[in-house]
Amino acid sequence: TLSAGVMCLLAVLTLAASMAANRLAAEWRADLAGVATVHVSGSQDGMEERVRSVLEVLRTTPGISRVRVLSDEDQIALIAPWLGENVNIADLPVPRLIDVSLDGEGPAPESLQKRLDLTVDGARYDNHAAWREPLGAAANSLERLALGATVIILLTAAGVVAFAARATLSANRHVIETVRLIGAEDGFIARSFVRRLSLIHI
Repeated sequence: TLSAGVMCLLAVLTLAASMAANRLAAEWRADLAGVATVHVSGSQDGMEERVRSVLEVLRTTPGISRVRVLSDEDQIALIAPWLGENVNIADLPVPRLIDVSLDGEGPAPESLQKRLDLTVDGARYDNHAAWREPLGAAANSLERLALGATVIILLTAAGVVAFAARATLSANRHVIETVRLIGAEDGFIARSFVRRLSLIHI
């Protein structure tokens, strides 16, 4: 009974971990799906004009639903884990970032990058493909690991129950032989032990 209880606890914990892993993997994919970023780097002189030119290109590009220029506060929040919250962004050669929301797969990266190159120097389109692929692979590995652990726990639980059944049958061998001698059939004996084991382990 104790072994069965421990195995049930492990099975529940593993199943919960598997569900959490699936949810985490879905969140990773959702965070990078449907979004992109445009970096506008270079001298701060005339930066606002160059950003406006980039916005014009993005707003007239099919496959882009929304664009938003990140504020100084947003960019400070992005670099705060590395440089601290009191950093003066004006003293750093930080590019202006434009958050881009995509429709479906979005525009062709090469085509959009060519349009940006013809319009503004230092504008780079990033659809996060470099991040999406390894994160997707990590999410898939996490899901497979959780599924594998769940299967192992379930198989182990089945083995424990089978071992308990075998041990019970061996311990009651003489009883079974006596019951057989008075006319009990195999089906009756099997059902009796299954019912007994089920009551013990449930």
